[in-house]
Amino acid sequence: METDTCTTEVAAPVVSFASPSDGDIVASKSLVVSLNVSSTTTIKSVKINSVNAKLNGSTYDATLSSLPLGTQKITAVVTDANGKSTTTAIDVIVQ
Repeated sequence: METDTCTTEVAAPVVSFASPSDGDIVASKSLVVSLNVSSTTTIKSVKINSVNAKLNGSTYDATLSSLPLGTQKITAVVTDANGKSTTTAIDVIVQ
């Protein structure tokens, strides 16, 4: 007797920046970055520019310090318990 196996593909986490927005001008070298994250499985890690973000209510937040002046790329990497990752990035202008 044959057994059919059904495998359901689990999607990677969905990530968007809550703040700041792409292209924002910020007047501080220290910046709190917030992400909206949704996933069908448990989130294993959230990093923003390699800084571990912490769950704060409904967003994941991290403080980036000592940002140089000028255009800076902020990159978020979210990994779920299945090892699926999503990477997204924005640019901000530090003045």
